[in-house]
Amino acid sequence: MWKRVAPALGLFFLSPLVGEFLLGNLPITMLFALITLAPLYGGGALLVRELARRRGAGWPGIVLLAVAYGLIEEGLVTRSLFNPGYAGMDLQSYLWIPGVGVSAWWTVFVLGVHVVGSICVPIAVMESLVPGRATEPWLRTPGLVVAGVLFMLGAAAAYTIDPYEPGAWQLVGAALLAGLLVFIALKRRPATSSAVAGQTAEREHPAVLAETRPAAQPEQPAVHGGTGPAAQPEQPAERGGTGPTAQPEHAEAGPTPERGRSAERAGAGLADKSGRSAERVPGGWAVLVFSLVAGAVFWLSVMFLDALGGWLVMVMHLALYVTVCVLVVRWAREPGWGLWQRFALAAGGVVTYAWHGFPQPPAIPADPAVDLAGNVVFAVAAIALLALAARKIRSYTPAAAR
Repeated sequence: MWKRVAPALGLFFLSPLVGEFLLGNLPITMLFALITLAPLYGGGALLVRELARRRGAGWPGIVLLAVAYGLIEEGLVTRSLFNPGYAGMDLQSYLWIPGVGVSAWWTVFVLGVHVVGSICVPIAVMESLVPGRATEPWLRTPGLVVAGVLFMLGAAAAYTIDPYEPGAWQLVGAALLAGLLVFIALKRRPATSSAVAGQTAEREHPAVLAETRPAAQPEQPAVHGGTGPAAQPEQPAERGGTGPTAQPEHAEAGPTPERGRSAERAGAGLADKSGRSAERVPGGWAVLVFSLVAGAVFWLSVMFLDALGGWLVMVMHLALYVTVCVLVVRWAREPGWGLWQRFALAAGGVVTYAWHGFPQPPAIPADPAVDLAGNVVFAVAAIALLALAARKIRSYTPAAAR
């Protein structure tokens, strides 16, 4: 039982540790706050992942549920979306929309932080630690119920921190929008979608690709003085036949030596100049750099918010969201996209949060030396966790390749 629920328990604590402590919002002296933060963050992350995996919603479903989570936490629990003086800030100075009662900049910013740092990155890291179970549920129905109860308890505890009460119509609007996102994310899909999602990691693993490549044929003298393989007389192909020239329907989707090498190298993070997949799908290291650059653009623009202005920063964030989503969706549709690329995206987010924790002043005052020591501890622990995940992926052998 412990082995079965261990990834879920890890996600339960990893979500608040990444979302609050590694980011630098809370100093190491506030670790006791995990009593309430873990149920809120970790319970929410578990609900998002388990519901998406049970419904076969994949990563698009996880992202939509993560946005819904952000709306629930910031709109219904902390109510920061509607509180102009939340946490001592003057949100009315940052693109405040009077008719709606929200700061456009803060809404775009804080929802993005929750989607990436609170939900998606912790889920991706934990799934990388157990690649063989990455697409399957980790909890049975009783465990899912417990996660839901813990989330509600954490939300109730966080609700009491700030007495601000927005208008009822604002709360209803946030709840309806979150519910709509949940409905879209979890709407019924074809029964095969879950099975296909569960086979993705194994199909794209280099070991499987290597197994599916046909054996090399010895070179034979060519007819008419050619230098390639021996020419074969042209024969009429019969669909479903067994002859050498028979081609099954949709044969171009099957593995070929060139495609196998391209996908294998792309999945392993290597370059291939001639393969279709390597040209269109970046390797693991390239995805890591892409993730680091995206994270730097996001957080550096926030650090210079007053100098750049709320409009420019909001536009930069929206453009960044669109760019990342479009590119990742495009890459993920190619055969070369696999475990290493997904891990690299998450690793970039973790490293970004780690460096951001050092210049970030904690929300709760702490001795500078203690705060610095805590940032070092969290950063080293994060790098160690990423190294362990990379080792797990490297040593993972899918069942199809055994």
